[in-house]
Amino acid sequence: MNKRLWLRRVVLGLACLPLAAVSVLHTMGRTDDFGVLGEWYVMLPLTLAGVLAWTLVEKAWTKVDEAQHPS
Repeated sequence: MNKRLWLRRVVLGLACLPLAAVSVLHTMGRTDDFGVLGEWYVMLPLTLAGVLAWTLVEKAWTKVDEAQHPS
């Protein structure tokens, strides 16, 4: 396997970490067991972080796909 492709796959895996963290925090906030995590002023930045994390995942995924199947 190409070293560059391996590195891109690692980046893709790391790009999923913020998305997973946002998902866990969002779920914790919805249960009302964790104080202010369910408030709008906490959920709005979490939502923005989730969107940015998803964008990062999409960009990393596209790079891996392009490396595997060059046109």
